[in-house]
Order: sequence, then C-alpha cells, then structure tokens
Amino acid sequence: MNIEDIIYLFQSKGIKATPQRIAVYEALLSLKHPSAETVLEKVKSISPTVTVATVYNTLDCLAKAGVIEKVLTMDNKMYFDTDLTR
Repeated sequence: MNIEDIIYLFQSKGIKATPQRIAVYEALLSLKHPSAETVLEKVKSISPTVTVATVYNTLDCLAKAGVIEKVLTMDNKMYFDTDLTR
C-alpha cells in the first residue's frame, strides 16, 4: 500500500491524514500483529520526533475508525492488526 492509498483510506473513514498518522500506519503494515511498544519503536526509528502519546492516540483513532483491529490476548496483551478480512 502506498501513501496515496493510505491517504484515501483515511479520508474514506473521516480521518485526517497527518504525517504522524501515516507513519504509524506504515509501521503497522510492515509489522505482524505488533504491540503499541513495537509500533512506537518502529515509528521512532523513522521519525524520532513522534511522541509516545501520538502513537497511542493514533492507534486508538485508527481502531475506533475501523482501519485497524485491536486484539487482546488471553494474557492481557494488546496487539494491533491491519488485516480486517477475517
């Protein structure tokens, strides 16, 4: 998925396509069922100025809009998934 596709997806869900949100979504796409901490590490390696709050708020925003899915495991760990086809 390229940046134009991400922007279109966000717009179709009523989400403003900020550079930080795009970076978080790109990190999600490149990782398999990551935790918020893993997403944060990936985003900060690309864009060191992104804050912890931005990553958590973006994950919450994307989940509420139905762009990603939150997956809570039996051991109470939260992971995120971009594959909503299941």
